[in-house]
Amino acid sequence: MCKGRAFATRELLMFTAAIITMYDISPPAGQAWKTPKLVKIAAAKHPTKPVRAWIKRRALPKEGEEEEQQQQ
Repeated sequence: MCKGRAFATRELLMFTAAIITMYDISPPAGQAWKTPKLVKIAAAKHPTKPVRAWIKRRALPKEGEEEEQQQQ
C-alpha cells in the first residue's frame, strides 16, 4: 500500500469541500438530476455519457455584511 494514500484521501476531501462551499451546482435548464448509467473501467466506474451541470460561483458576503446579518 502507498504511504501517501491517507494524505491523498484528505487532499481530495478538502478539494471537494472547497468546491461544494464556493460554488452552486445545479442541473441545466431546470431539469431534474438523473443518476447516470455507469460502466466499469479498471477500478473505477464512469458515466456512459457526459453529465451536464451548471456551475456558478457563490456570492460571498463582503466584510462587515456577515456581522450585520448576525445582529438582525
